[in-house]
Amino acid sequence: LTSCSSSEEDTTDLTTSGKLQLKFENGFNNLGDIVLNQTTQTSSQGQKHQFSALKYMISNISLIDENANEFKYNENNPDKGAFIIDQAD
Repeated sequence: LTSCSSSEEDTTDLTTSGKLQLKFENGFNNLGDIVLNQTTQTSSQGQKHQFSALKYMISNISLIDENANEFKYNENNPDKGAFIIDQAD
């Protein structure tokens, strides 16, 4: 019978905070970046649409580390874990 043990200790501190930056690039049907009041998209019927406002919500963010551990940021709690993104900002 043999056994072994690891002398390495898990020093992961799940209470340590840090900074994370997420970058979203807005685009529409291969137009590239959307510039408010400048970008024009033409539909398949020939209608032209110009963006004067663009807002969306990001929620249920989860991060996965190199060991496949998943960390969820306020999952299903939009009061704490949702962000409104406004292109004008």
